[in-house]
Amino acid sequence: MAQEDDLRALGKIMDFLRAVSIILAIMNVYWYCYEAMHMWGVTIGVVDRIL
Repeated sequence: MAQEDDLRALGKIMDFLRAVSIILAIMNVYWYCYEAMHMWGVTIGVVDRIL
């Protein structure tokens, strides 16, 4: 029973790390392609203030 709980917890941790890595990848693309996105008018004001 404890082993099943450990595997379930490990799965949740992996899902969380996957989500964080996707968010970081999107932020990286946004940061380095900001000038093109600004020209296209696709910028987000809240994200601009955070970054």
